[in-house]
Amino acid sequence: MATGFDTIESGLFANYGKTTPDLTVTATASLTVNQRVVECQVAATSTTVTITLPSVHQAAGKMFTITATTLGSGSKVTVADAGDSLNNISEDLDEALDALCMFSNGRDWFIMATNLSA
Repeated sequence: MATGFDTIESGLFANYGKTTPDLTVTATASLTVNQRVVECQVAATSTTVTITLPSVHQAAGKMFTITATTLGSGSKVTVADAGDSLNNISEDLDEALDALCMFSNGRDWFIMATNLSA
């Protein structure tokens, strides 16, 4: 029976245990559905890098993990949707090692887990 979700190998649990990122970014970027483990390295000070999630419809059934591995003083990474989800996600990672794990059900983005500074 088709559920609309990918198999375990390519869908919800595809990021589990993954040790290398699909993409390492140092500047603003828009993700594809295959770039689901992302490390952000922003060495400059007072810089904002925006990571735009793929279309919520195209990403249905997939999990995305974005981590700010390196952040210069006063810098942040903003994780935002493509403007097509119901709740318009925009979350800031403003400390090194802050992270978000996001899930798309095809209509909306959900924050499944966070590692954010206080």
